[in-house]
Amino acid sequence: MKNRASFAMVFAGVISCLALSPANVLAQGYGAIVGTITDASGAAIPAAKVAVKNPGTGFSRIVNANAEGYYVIPSLPPSSYSLSFESAGFTPYQQNNVTLLADQ
Repeated sequence: MKNRASFAMVFAGVISCLALSPANVLAQGYGAIVGTITDASGAAIPAAKVAVKNPGTGFSRIVNANAEGYYVIPSLPPSSYSLSFESAGFTPYQQNNVTLLADQ
């Protein structure tokens, strides 16, 4: 009987810690910007540099596209962003007013 009560207390404690952990709390409402960078013919542009910036806060992050031109910019708070793309041999491109909603 005592072991069963101890197990229940430990189990409840573990569940409480998981439910209240900062990772779970902070992750709520965030989103990601994903895409594939291609040229005018539709061919992927591998390893392009992708920069995201929030003009209102100054927050910025840079990622590189993979070999297929695919990129992911995770864990962004809802806001309006500016995206820029650069790769050797191509004209840099910028997209302004990209709106990211909560959990999008």
